[in-house]
Amino acid sequence: MESVSLSSKCNIFFLVIERTGLREIEFEENDVLRELTITSSRLKNVPQTLHSLDICGWKTPSLSSLDMSSNFLTSVPQCMENLKNLKTLSLDSNRIM
Repeated sequence: MESVSLSSKCNIFFLVIERTGLREIEFEENDVLRELTITSSRLKNVPQTLHSLDICGWKTPSLSSLDMSSNFLTSVPQCMENLKNLKTLSLDSNRIM
């Protein structure tokens, strides 16, 4: 699996994607997603824009937990501070300097 796309009609509260070849994820506006885990995948970067793992553009106001450990991330966009309800963030085992 290289790509995931979630429609605004999905009432998913928790999404766990582990050990995949995921490189891209898209969200339409999603007011219910609370926890997102994408671990042990092939994510290499977090673009500054909700398409293609675009944390800056994610319309997920209820997101309170984000785990993106064990990927190939090299940086974290400054816009992460815009995720106002985020209480837990895990980025361990990446290549962030």
